[in-house]
Amino acid sequence: MPIKFRPTAVTIARGTGKKSVTHYYMKNTPLKELIDEWNKIKGTKGKGKLRQKIENEFVRRGKVGIPTAVLNPIVEETDDLLASTR
Repeated sequence: MPIKFRPTAVTIARGTGKKSVTHYYMKNTPLKELIDEWNKIKGTKGKGKLRQKIENEFVRRGKVGIPTAVLNPIVEETDDLLASTR
């Protein structure tokens, strides 16, 4: 089975009642969306599995687009930074 980016969604047409299933696979997700999600969950606790899936997808794609993408680093405030600004 392909790796999922998010859970599968089932949408129901209002008039006809027909169901359509939308699968969200890593390989079909645009690079921009992967980078945005990776930056958003970078410092979030409990999202390690999704973060690792995205990093594996970057490797699978041969890091296409990564040199032009801005991967935001985590900026943590430490006592040293606070002491130097006082």
